[in-house]
Amino acid sequence: MDIRIGVPVRAEDGQAGRVERIILHPDTREVDSIVSVQGWLLPRDVVIPIERVMTANESGVFVRGTAEEIGNLEPFAQSQYTTPPEDWLPSDGAAPDIYLLPASPYAVGAFAPPATQPLPPDHEVEDLLPGDVDVSGTTTVYCLDGVGGRVDSVITDGDSDVVTHLVIQRTGGHDVAAPVAKIGRIDEEGVHLELTQDQLAALPPFTH
Repeated sequence: MDIRIGVPVRAEDGQAGRVERIILHPDTREVDSIVSVQGWLLPRDVVIPIERVMTANESGVFVRGTAEEIGNLEPFAQSQYTTPPEDWLPSDGAAPDIYLLPASPYAVGAFAPPATQPLPPDHEVEDLLPGDVDVSGTTTVYCLDGVGGRVDSVITDGDSDVVTHLVIQRTGGHDVAAPVAKIGRIDEEGVHLELTQDQLAALPPFTH
């Protein structure tokens, strides 16, 4: 199975982040799980057991379950893991620093979800560069009844950089900020919203 760092993690109903790290079994040093970092449909970084991985190649890692189910998996916390010993080298020739081992699977609360914290204020709007969150400034936005415009930028929430809104440059109209909850899916064609063109136009105008 060819699991590559940085490729999209694709759930059964859309993208669910991208591969950030690979976690090894502490005894066998075989791949035990992967770390998927936040994507459009993923509210947090999570650990995906290898049993959920159906296949993997240069275009992505395909997993069983919906994006919501993947988002409800065990949250990833860097403090729960450690890097492999310095003298260990992966058999596939990959860089050792992409791999992690559980720091102590027997530690009390080792895999407990982090305490809920109040959300910090919104960040400023971020300009998109090619490759950012798998869209760019030329990505087409589709409504339920046709093309709605193109992606202009994103709005993130606090220090977590979780995307909360998609700023859309409408075709022949004012820019609007669509909540990510209105994103149905993202694929090779573009971003597909669960909104009609009229509903998109009815959103409050967005000013940079």
